[in-house]
Amino acid sequence: MLSAGHILDNRYRLDERIATGGMGDVWRGTDKVLGRVVAVKVLRTAMLDDPEFAARFYGEARMMAAFRHPGVVEVYDYAEAGDSGGSETVAYLVMAFVEGEPLSVRVKQGPIPVAETLSIVAQAADALHAAHEVGIVHRDIKPGNLIVKPTGAVILIDFGVARSNAMTSMTGLNAIVGTALYMAPEQVAKGNLTPGTDVYALGAVAYHCIAGRPPFDGDNALQVALRHLEDEPDPLPDHVPFEVRELIARAMAKQPADRFATAAEFAEAAYAAVGTPQDWKRLTGTAMIAPRSPIPVSPPPAAPTYAMTRPRMSPAPPPMPAPEPVASGWHTQRGLMVAVIALFVLAGGLGVAFALSGNGEKADANTGGKKDQKPGISQTVEQPFDQVTNGPSAAEPTHKPSARHTKAPVSSTSVSAPASSAPASAGPTSAPPSSKPPVSSPPPDDPTTTTPTATTTTTGPAAGSQ
Repeated sequence: MLSAGHILDNRYRLDERIATGGMGDVWRGTDKVLGRVVAVKVLRTAMLDDPEFAARFYGEARMMAAFRHPGVVEVYDYAEAGDSGGSETVAYLVMAFVEGEPLSVRVKQGPIPVAETLSIVAQAADALHAAHEVGIVHRDIKPGNLIVKPTGAVILIDFGVARSNAMTSMTGLNAIVGTALYMAPEQVAKGNLTPGTDVYALGAVAYHCIAGRPPFDGDNALQVALRHLEDEPDPLPDHVPFEVRELIARAMAKQPADRFATAAEFAEAAYAAVGTPQDWKRLTGTAMIAPRSPIPVSPPPAAPTYAMTRPRMSPAPPPMPAPEPVASGWHTQRGLMVAVIALFVLAGGLGVAFALSGNGEKADANTGGKKDQKPGISQTVEQPFDQVTNGPSAAEPTHKPSARHTKAPVSSTSVSAPASSAPASAGPTSAPPSSKPPVSSPPPDDPTTTTPTATTTTTGPAAGSQ
């Protein structure tokens, strides 16, 4: 029987027994060689006589020595040796000593606030996901295996009954490894062990923290285990938010397929339920511990940089292909004008035909004028993107060019009126009686008529753009 003061392999001195479990004792010890405080887990002597338990203990050492994560206790050494004070042979595992309080101590004091519970669970789920990624299933998630440091950080310990997917089963057919209070239904019924098994157990731990009691109880471990198979836990207290109820219910779903697909997904949902670090500090009075490993959260889209670009630095192209519809409308109207001129020639109205040919020159001038309008179109880029998109389609009377425009000739854009006045509503016979009105009245839906409105924003946002 080991006691305080014993030295293992002339190196590790056992100072104080800090925990006792089914497989052995955990001691706070001292590494005499490196001069640091360590935790020493000593396997019970009787366990070494059972090849299965001895193999599992050795398997833990090998798995954890090769695994590193800030949320998982670090393994330093493993050996099977006699102590310096007797002939007894023991197997022991040397780990980092974690300063903190087991969650099992906290839950004995009563319910833990929802926000604090979710932060603890999220960190534990994050560490579990890292273990699952390398094929390790813990199999014994419970409050006693979660250490909460004074900073609020959570460390997952005791992979003593962990199992690697690469290892053959070391559990007898009739043996149930784990703690019944938090055991997943499939672990009770068939002994199936998957990452979902740990997700269920962690959900049960979350329930215990918030409710102040385990999800199920019974006269013995078997009764409790069977209740995990058949019953649903009592509802959580009324003050628990609906989202938190749903989160725990999903983690504790009877069917593994109905739970979170991964522990990382569970962690992400828990962190989201906690809210922002400011919310966490307001609820608990302490700083929230950030996720230990990257969690797939899509960052919010950045604001469009082009909305702040000035036209003189990087002019933006027109927001809509205005040249095409204007050009096609002009060709259509030009054909109509040729037909009208032919009618006037036949009627002897050569003077009127000459006047119409003068309008054609104005149209050509306007076609070239569109190049001068490009800076005005570029200026609309200074407005929010959605305002530029909606601007061309509005063309309300309030956006008509005002007298303070320096580009008064822009009114020549009215020549593009044939693009919208040319539709089949007016045949060739209706053009001769009134050929000037289309020239003097700009159409409401012509894209080029909205350009002057955009140029009025040289000193500030356009009216109605907010």
